[in-house]
Amino acid sequence: MDNCVMVRCRSPFHYRFVFIDTKEYVSARIFVEKGIKVSRIREMVRRDSPFRLIICSIRKKDLEKFEQALEIIRNRVLLLGYRDYETICDELKTSCETAKKAEEGSAT
Repeated sequence: MDNCVMVRCRSPFHYRFVFIDTKEYVSARIFVEKGIKVSRIREMVRRDSPFRLIICSIRKKDLEKFEQALEIIRNRVLLLGYRDYETICDELKTSCETAKKAEEGSAT
């Protein structure tokens, strides 16, 4: 899953993810097609960007379908002409890893 990051979730029945979507919400249709119930917890938008940062929660039993959907989302976004999608996803992963390391460092 190159276009999302798993984040801490306190629920024993859910996983929480952060992923990048477009202003057209490519993910919404794909999640419906795959039969995945996705609870959007938060959405962040930058005015000058066509991308949306989505924080969502899925049921643990839907993890495999969610992973398949993320691959379809990635391919569809690239087909729509968002050539910098993978760069944005890499930046998300780097930011999350940096924040995680900082959090671990402050805990010690």
